[in-house]
Amino acid sequence: MRLALAAALCLLSLPFVPAAAQSLLVGNKGEDTLSIIALSSGAELARLPTGKMPHEIAISPDGKQAAVVSYGGTTIDVFDLAKRAKIKTIDLSPNQRPHGLLWLSDGRLVATAEGSESVAVVAPDGRLTSIATGQKGTHMVVVAPDNRTAYTANIGSGTVSVIDLKAGRKLRDLTIGGKPEGLALTKHGRELWVGDSMRRACRCGIRRRGRRSPSSRSTRSRSACWRAPTASWSQRAISLRARSACSTRTRARR
Repeated sequence: MRLALAAALCLLSLPFVPAAAQSLLVGNKGEDTLSIIALSSGAELARLPTGKMPHEIAISPDGKQAAVVSYGGTTIDVFDLAKRAKIKTIDLSPNQRPHGLLWLSDGRLVATAEGSESVAVVAPDGRLTSIATGQKGTHMVVVAPDNRTAYTANIGSGTVSVIDLKAGRKLRDLTIGGKPEGLALTKHGRELWVGDSMRRACRCGIRRRGRRSPSSRSTRSRSACWRAPTASWSQRAISLRARSACSTRTRARR
């Protein structure tokens, strides 16, 4: 069956539990639905209605449920993957246009909200906390292994916001320049990598205690990185100057 899909799709493989084993979730932005597809056969097992413009998808820690943001609205839809049915819809208002989404190991949902320049945190009991970034285009989010410190890429402002999820407040903004979009943390949360969609090649170095250890990587997009201390990245982030702790140098692509 042919799917009516928008240009941007949300794809996620689910190897966690038998009910969702080897399944693919596809957010169909053009028709406001979620498709569940069997990877073994390519068959569409179900197509379920969502909010307006489903975008990012996150899976519950036990692999039994999926959460889908409605980029064209203010909600998150939660689905039971075994029953292939919607369980509930969470209203994130006053947060608008949710985009990036994570389902943390402690059961909280963390979503960026581009339209309101904020981050929405939904506790397992449904309690909603809104944290303002004050930055344009708060797009994607990653969270440190301790589930306390979050980082958001703010495309329009050219920054990364550092957020204390426990205190419910922003700690500071790190100036990146360009259009920071993708984010990734290393396994132990020691380094944060930020992809800049404006640049096509990069050379990035990491500074720590006044020394620079080269870590050169050429990619199709520019990257910036910071090395966080073992104890508390939040404390280190506050002490950083306006210039990031990572020195980047771009070179023209041949």
